[in-house]
Amino acid sequence: MQNRINDALADLTGDPPASGPTKGSPTGIGDWNDLDEVRDNPGATYTLLNDLDSSTAGYDSVVDPAGGGFTPITPFYGTFDGNGHVIRDLVVDTDGFGGLFGQTGASGSPGEITDLGLENVDISGEGSVGALVGSNSATITRVYVTGDVQGGDGTLPTTGGLVGTTDGNISKSFSAATVEGPDNVGGLVGKNEEATIEKSYATGDVDVTGEYAFGGALVGNNNFSGSVVTNAYATGKVSAGLGGGGLIGNAANGELKDSYWDKGTTNQDGAVGPGGSSGSGFVGFGSTSNTEPANEMTGDDAPNNMRALDFTNTWDTVSGDYPILQSIDQGAQ
Repeated sequence: MQNRINDALADLTGDPPASGPTKGSPTGIGDWNDLDEVRDNPGATYTLLNDLDSSTAGYDSVVDPAGGGFTPITPFYGTFDGNGHVIRDLVVDTDGFGGLFGQTGASGSPGEITDLGLENVDISGEGSVGALVGSNSATITRVYVTGDVQGGDGTLPTTGGLVGTTDGNISKSFSAATVEGPDNVGGLVGKNEEATIEKSYATGDVDVTGEYAFGGALVGNNNFSGSVVTNAYATGKVSAGLGGGGLIGNAANGELKDSYWDKGTTNQDGAVGPGGSSGSGFVGFGSTSNTEPANEMTGDDAPNNMRALDFTNTWDTVSGDYPILQSIDQGAQ
């Protein structure tokens, strides 16, 4: 893999081929076999050279959709640059941490994942489960997810569309995946442990199967001092037994600020479940009696009502729809 992909990178960049994968010399990923080999050097720097899907070389053997699916890469503590490309049709069915990456981060090397799309995923696992990462310490920027994510009854379960549990910061990302799990279930992140989640959104439905459990349209559990959610919004329907929130399920000790939810589409009158949240500027629009998108959050009305969002540098309006991120391809949103 190394020589062939480094030659391809040299053709693209004009730089001489690297002698091997290191933290500073990107290794290109051109097919599923290349992606699978990331686990052999988890601290290196990688770049995705093209989209991957079910027709790309190596899919049947590496992903094995009829069997257990793709084996999550764990741990990963390097740099993964999606380069604006998309990984489609990823299937994971594991009894461990579920996601493209099972766990990210190592002592002194949290890792970084940027500029990647995951579309039409089918992810299931135990413990911490997310389409991108099950248990995350990496910095995640400009990553999005569509498809289905399902968490099982593992120890301390957390399930999120993008990430199951995170103590790494997440920015300018979104999830449109439907998410189901027994507890700590969020449209974007299941549980936030002292990280900052900002400039992000979630639109997928959230189904919490546990009777005494928490779920939020954006984050399931933000109940940690130092956990911050800001400049975000959520619109997916939340079905939760004990603690459902239009933004966060459980947030008593975390901070929520300058964020928005649609009361009608989330079916939630409150931003958070029982216990409330510190912070200010979180506002819900619409009514639970009307499941049509709230007018205040759509089109040209959005900047007038979602005032904490930066519509100059970060967000764009869409006629008749919710805001989208400028830094992610409009067609994906």
